[in-house]
Amino acid sequence: MRLPTTLSAAILLASSAIAPAYGAQHFTVGNMPSYYQGTFGTNSNINIFYDATYLQFQNNTLRLKLTVPYISVSGLPQGAQLAGGGIAIRSGTTNTHSASGLGDIWFAAHYTAYHGAGLLPAVVPYVKIKFGTASSSQGLG
Repeated sequence: MRLPTTLSAAILLASSAIAPAYGAQHFTVGNMPSYYQGTFGTNSNINIFYDATYLQFQNNTLRLKLTVPYISVSGLPQGAQLAGGGIAIRSGTTNTHSASGLGDIWFAAHYTAYHGAGLLPAVVPYVKIKFGTASSSQGLG
């Protein structure tokens, strides 16, 4: 399955269609691959490849970022799920499996209400929204 390439191409196409309206210097398209290995509180050696592609718009006061990750996991215990930086185990089985697919999509918005000067800090409230798109049946989210 070539999901990461397809997602990257879709995000790049969307940004090229929107960028002329706001100026290309405001848009960033990127990819942040990560690899983790460990037991994560289980008796299994778990390998996690997390490949996040993002589209970001930014100007002086506003930053909007959409992150679309692809996850591939091996050695995941049956009945266990990936959960926010750790593993959430639902059963005590020693059988393991591998899974891959779309992860949870994130949208973040940051607004600079005050830029700060000298010793005064900047004021930047933000909101992050997670869309539960990862397959829980495969243990991806």
